[in-house]
Amino acid sequence: MSEELLLDATVKDFPKFSGNKSENIDDWIRSLTVKFIALDIDDDAKRKWAPQFLTGEALKWYLTQHTSLKTWDEFQQAVRTNYPPTPEPTRASTFQQLLTRKQTMEEKFIHYYTDMKKLFYRYD
Repeated sequence: MSEELLLDATVKDFPKFSGNKSENIDDWIRSLTVKFIALDIDDDAKRKWAPQFLTGEALKWYLTQHTSLKTWDEFQQAVRTNYPPTPEPTRASTFQQLLTRKQTMEEKFIHYYTDMKKLFYRYD
């Protein structure tokens, strides 16, 4: 596969962040960072590329802030401040979720499986 095709495929897979309460900003930044490392993107390019993967309220927020965010670190700090991650659940609450989590009739197995994996990972 040519480098250009690989880049196109990778960029299409970049995670989006809308600022929705169900999204975790740290997970999004971590996912972006993994992609940026794979593509050998420097900090200045990260600051320029990251906003392209914002949507909804997060994009609206960025458009009011973009002139003051000069570095990748400033961008990360500002977006984390505006969209703070939800506190991690306690081990006991995660265990309770594991005990009570059941697959619903309408739920696809892959969704249930992925959710359970996340719970086990969080509990471990």
